[in-house]
Amino acid sequence: ELSDDSVFCEYCGARVDDEDTGALQPQPTQEQQVKKNNANIAALIITGAVIFIVIFGVLLYYISGIIGDKDTAGVIDVSEDFVAEEEIPEPEEPLIAEEEPKKPLVVEEEEKEFPEAEELPEEEESPEAEEPASLEPTTPVEPKDFDWIDDGLSGAEAFSDIEKASGKWKCLIHALSTETAPERFMFTEADIQHHGNIVTIYMDNISRYELTGDDFNKLETDPGAMVQFEGNWDEASGSLEANSKSSALKVVIDKFGDTGSKQYGIGDSFNGDKPLGEIYLVRP
Repeated sequence: ELSDDSVFCEYCGARVDDEDTGALQPQPTQEQQVKKNNANIAALIITGAVIFIVIFGVLLYYISGIIGDKDTAGVIDVSEDFVAEEEIPEPEEPLIAEEEPKKPLVVEEEEKEFPEAEELPEEEESPEAEEPASLEPTTPVEPKDFDWIDDGLSGAEAFSDIEKASGKWKCLIHALSTETAPERFMFTEADIQHHGNIVTIYMDNISRYELTGDDFNKLETDPGAMVQFEGNWDEASGSLEANSKSSALKVVIDKFGDTGSKQYGIGDSFNGDKPLGEIYLVRP
């Protein structure tokens, strides 16, 4: 401690006046100096961190802006490519030009096919004419073929073998008179075929007659008109039932007999579930 009127320090001899009062400021201790240094270091670190964050933020913003520009440019380029592909008309004109020369070729091919198409019917006429002939019976189906009907199957031995019943038969379908139609007779050839117990019958119309009073009137018949029946063979009873594929006509043939020289079949015909008349089969 120095007195207010001291000119020199009594300890160190330093001059004490108004101009040198700063020299009399107390010096910090070592501990205070360390704390001050640490504070300065901390301030430097904080300042550096702030500067780093600012610089990093600026760089990040700049980089993101560049990336955003690239992405935007990519999208714009893609859309421009699509527009360019849709609007460019040049590829379409060569395609049309390539297809146009082909038109005469197509016409020429069609013109070449016309004579071939005209020749085909001439070549097929003979086999088509032969096909109906193959369906005709070897001997014409006539009313006298069924004179045995009055005697039924007398003298014939009954059989129930589908193999024996299959093949071609002369057939008569007798339709009884109704309120809306007179009594009719239809002579056909029936071809019975089977696969196991599944039966198919093909009937080829030969002639038709209508009975008016005592007079038989022959009706017009479509030559080669075929009626197909499908049904089943009952092995236990030796009978078959089949339905027409084109109408409600149904036949049930439940009796077959063999005299040694001829074979016979007898059954019933139906229009749906309504009885229509009888059906008779015969063959040498």
